[in-house]
Amino acid sequence: MGARLDDPDPGATIRAQYRQAEELLGEITELLFGGDRSQVVICPGNHDVDWCQARASMEIVPEADIPADVYAALAEPGSLLRWDWSDCALYRIVDPIAYGGRMDKYRNFLNQFYGDTGVLKLPASGDDPLLVELFDRRVLIAAFNSCWENDCYRRRGGIKPEAIARMHLDLLDQAWEYDLRIAVWHHSTVGPPSADDYLNVEQVYALIDNGFRLGLHGHQHRSELSLHELRRPEYGSLAVVSAGSLAAGHAELPRGANRQYNIVELHQDLTGARVHFREIETGGFGPRRLNSFGGRSYSDVFWNVAPSIVGTSIDSHGLNQSTMVNSAETAFQAGDDEKVLALLCPIASELDAYGRRLLADAATRAENWLIVIDHYYPPSSIAEVALVVKAAVRLDDFELARSTVRYGGENLGLPSPQQVELRDWISAEELIR
Repeated sequence: MGARLDDPDPGATIRAQYRQAEELLGEITELLFGGDRSQVVICPGNHDVDWCQARASMEIVPEADIPADVYAALAEPGSLLRWDWSDCALYRIVDPIAYGGRMDKYRNFLNQFYGDTGVLKLPASGDDPLLVELFDRRVLIAAFNSCWENDCYRRRGGIKPEAIARMHLDLLDQAWEYDLRIAVWHHSTVGPPSADDYLNVEQVYALIDNGFRLGLHGHQHRSELSLHELRRPEYGSLAVVSAGSLAAGHAELPRGANRQYNIVELHQDLTGARVHFREIETGGFGPRRLNSFGGRSYSDVFWNVAPSIVGTSIDSHGLNQSTMVNSAETAFQAGDDEKVLALLCPIASELDAYGRRLLADAATRAENWLIVIDHYYPPSSIAEVALVVKAAVRLDDFELARSTVRYGGENLGLPSPQQVELRDWISAEELIR
């Protein structure tokens, strides 16, 4: 799928490819599901990104405007810069709307394929997941786009954080409890040191936080290396299964790998599955026996039951802590301190170190000193001592400022020189007032 940058008519090429894909998937659906397209889950991959449209949204950065540290500028979150190794040129995205539409042809294909078949939700944008319910609504499958910020010059995978948060809100609004949530995406979760075309594992943790217990992906064209669990003690585990490639050409397959596919056989209670590996051989597809699984052609995986989300009532529709912090971080980067405070103040006592620091930074930037006093006194670290002292002085509560310094020295090991420095600063501020 996809057109080369030098294709004279890339639109026609891509449309023809999607027509062929719809015909093939339609035949498979008729064969396996009697034509019921609501039973089919389609997930986008890097070949669904329209490179030509992405390239058209960019311009070469003039030499005088190239940052001194190009690598750091490229790595910044949300960077609009792209580096082309073939020409050793730096590009900048100058038309974000056109760039954002580089997967519009894929979305058009989805709308054409599903029509009014009754899937739970079609993507409203290129970053949203496709939501499908199976087995009498016992199972939810969310097919995420892992090509966020992926284009002709950037290979890495990524799921837009807001897409996970919006999906969570949508599910809370419908107040339906699924026995199992399955996430599907394209990019691998690991890769060699020289590669960059895989997904940040932190995004997999975000899926665990949101109740997903089975993850399915592809991209690496090999199944034997990536059947594993990612654990977080406070949220449980996610079993991650990688599928080999069913239709890749020999040039795309890793050395020693043939065309492959998996069969995932869910247990009746939906707390585990048996994954069967299949590989093409003389005469057709047959069991693929893996040394890593004791010579078997299958492996069993298990997961814990996700906690219920129905009936929760945190201010922002019951978002859990991790999702709240992710949303607050996005708001903070956008300069919306009031939104950060609205999201994090109700769960301040439950925040981890990063969440507490994010709340403190937003309150400080907004000069909301009462929030600082409410949530950081008594302080729990030397850094919080300085924060509370500053807030108390800004509120003209000099006695609280001094008592905070004493508390820091007696309970947190605040060094004597720092105590003296803080007391001198408090006295100077008091004289000025």
